[in-house]
Amino acid sequence: MATTLILFVSTFVLVFALGFQSLNVNGGHEKTAAATSLVIGSTQMIALQLGHNANWLETIGYLSGGPLGIVCSMRFHRYLFRHKSHQQKGDALTLLHSDIVDANRYRYLLKHAKWVVDHNNLGHWEFPQLHGMNKPAINDCIDQNIKANAAAETSD
Repeated sequence: MATTLILFVSTFVLVFALGFQSLNVNGGHEKTAAATSLVIGSTQMIALQLGHNANWLETIGYLSGGPLGIVCSMRFHRYLFRHKSHQQKGDALTLLHSDIVDANRYRYLLKHAKWVVDHNNLGHWEFPQLHGMNKPAINDCIDQNIKANAAAETSD
């Protein structure tokens, strides 16, 4: 039973670290990706040492750690880096992914979006008109512009 738990935890941590490292590499987070490599190597050694002679219960523990590990990794990475990067840039991407999905607001954001390449040769969307605003202020700004555009269209 202890081996089953160790295999589950090692596979969970291994797949969590693999997913986290992939997201870090894609996001240009070099230091975090390098540190994650140590975790991957350590847990891979444990899984390989214990997994090659696993019985059916240990195999279930080994296999069930992966799906849970990748989902947790993706959610944790999204939580960790969304708060840092999007709030610092003051852009409205978090709004696109959260609470303003209606078509008018989405169209407005896409119309005013600007793709910017940053120092890592990666890019991100910026919304110059909305820079530095919080969510309620962005919602108000977008709503005012949508209403103004609708009023202009009806008066024509």
